[in-house]
Amino acid sequence: MPSKFYPWDFKTVRPEILKARENGVFLFHSGDAELERFFLGRLRKRLDQDQQSYQIVMGGDLKADWLIETFTTQSLFFSQESLIILSAELLSKEVRNALKQLELADDPRFILLCVSGKLGNLDELTKEKHITHFALMMPPPWEEIKLLDYLASELSYPLPHLCRQYLLEAIDHTVADFVQAIRLLKLHCPDPLKLTASHWIELLPSKRLEQFQWGVLFAQKKKRFFHELAEKDLDDKELMIFFKFMQSYLLKMMDQSYLQKKKSPSKFDREIQTLALNWGEKELQGALHLFAELEILAKRKDPWLSTRLRQEYLKRV
Repeated sequence: MPSKFYPWDFKTVRPEILKARENGVFLFHSGDAELERFFLGRLRKRLDQDQQSYQIVMGGDLKADWLIETFTTQSLFFSQESLIILSAELLSKEVRNALKQLELADDPRFILLCVSGKLGNLDELTKEKHITHFALMMPPPWEEIKLLDYLASELSYPLPHLCRQYLLEAIDHTVADFVQAIRLLKLHCPDPLKLTASHWIELLPSKRLEQFQWGVLFAQKKKRFFHELAEKDLDDKELMIFFKFMQSYLLKMMDQSYLQKKKSPSKFDREIQTLALNWGEKELQGALHLFAELEILAKRKDPWLSTRLRQEYLKRV
């Protein structure tokens, strides 16, 4: 079983993934390329400072014969370097089988497997007792501000309170979107103490705000919702993102327990709470199913999607 951490907690206990001179086989599942870059950057810096030799290879390039020979043969003619494997989810079956046999108990070196996406077939290695598995996990909605603060800390750019609140309401709550926003602010205003509202409003116009406005329009049971959506010039990718947002919006209407864990609910949270009073549970489940269906159509780039939107409008006229 993996040891699971929020990114900021993992940074506290293992800022460089591995402890000094730690040996063995390790699997680091960051789930995100940016998070992997932060932790690997610190590890490589320490290894260089300690003059501890290592090499980096891509998972798809690694050969089982080379791996076995390198880590089972004690000879001056073979490398004494540790190994960092990027995109380890691409490892072949032969390499995965070889790793099941390499315990490195009496070897001062380490093998670190890094995965920034899904584990895929690498999941079978998590059952091996000699492989230490660390996994990062994303926070629940009420702790997403901690993710934003953590990323600002990683980028050495502390954000003022009003900016943090704006970003939480203006952009999608993903590592990539938060990092992109912070880097953009840092580029245009290197000193965070000089950051003003004009910076974040002009540089980061709120797409999420528009999504919330559409969510409110639907929650108010406005008949024009589907007609205006069908007339709006959105491509399939934009529609897919919007339908995914609507599902999360409806889930919040169905289960408002997350509000109890928020110290200060936003105006959107309070609006959701009020609008939910006009909906029954079966109505919300039906709407959730509908937007899941629409998301699939958008993902497939199905030409039937525009007709489907008009049908939903006509049902409500």
